[in-house]
Amino acid sequence: MSQPPNLPPPPPLPRGRDRKSSDSGYKITVTILFVVLGLPPGLCSLYFTPAAIELWRDGTPQAIAYAVMFAFPCLVGFIMFAGLLFWLIRTWRRASP
Repeated sequence: MSQPPNLPPPPPLPRGRDRKSSDSGYKITVTILFVVLGLPPGLCSLYFTPAAIELWRDGTPQAIAYAVMFAFPCLVGFIMFAGLLFWLIRTWRRASP
């Protein structure tokens, strides 16, 4: 009787950076969304928040009205920026299956 041929051992499973990411398209999509939708409002809120604070310090009713008018869009822009930044970080840190 002849013996069966010796088969080579299977290759090791990929780990860490050697692993092919099946969701690289998802990561790219989230990155593009952050750059297009999150970064501009974040930068605008960073720029206009000091202006709103200075208007608030002025104390006149018209200046306070302008400060409130600046503060709401700045807050919305900051929330958009923070939410998309959190999503971006979470997506890039998630381990691939």
